[in-house]
Amino acid sequence: MVGGAHTDDYGRWAALRNSAARLGTNLQVLGVGEPHHGMEDLRSTIEWLKAREEKYVVATDTFDTIISRWNPEELKVLIDSAPDLIMSVEWWVWPKGPWEKAYAHLAGRHRWFAINGGQYCGRREQLIAMWEAMMWRWDQGQETAGGTSQELLHLMYQDGAAFTLDLECRIFQSMYGPHAHLIKMRDGKAFNTVTGSYPMFLHFNGNAPGLKEWADELAKTVI
Repeated sequence: MVGGAHTDDYGRWAALRNSAARLGTNLQVLGVGEPHHGMEDLRSTIEWLKAREEKYVVATDTFDTIISRWNPEELKVLIDSAPDLIMSVEWWVWPKGPWEKAYAHLAGRHRWFAINGGQYCGRREQLIAMWEAMMWRWDQGQETAGGTSQELLHLMYQDGAAFTLDLECRIFQSMYGPHAHLIKMRDGKAFNTVTGSYPMFLHFNGNAPGLKEWADELAKTVI
């Protein structure tokens, strides 16, 4: 699993670091002690990933994520069962734009349905290919609505990119928005009362409330 910190303040990503340590997750954090250069940091991340040997990769935001549970064998099965990269989803399409039409068939059927650029997973070569395609669009100036990588992912999805959306929140759970109260603690793990799933990663979308409370509660779980 790989995340980007781009800070020397270890307290800012303590929730992810501590939960990874507790659950034995192989967490690789890039950019520690370095300034953040936005999308440009992705170029070095691509080269870093090309030099790795892992077959399966989870990419995640760092400051606003907690690991609720960790089952690498289950994750491998889910990745192998999906034909494409598995993308996390949230309750609305942000930023707004013409790409909203691409989600119209999902918006009325699922509580969480639109790609969130903070988390995705798949085979290493899939992730590299997606990031290279994303950076090509970035270099072409296709990001115009202030949504950076998330906007580009919407454009790619609109244009038919091969993505599998984690609509049942089996792996990723956005904790932002009006449905966050539907995620409950059950058996020492986060439980989605709508989909019946136990998501592995809780993503608080930058500043959604509850990160510390969830981190403290999950830390009590005996492994």
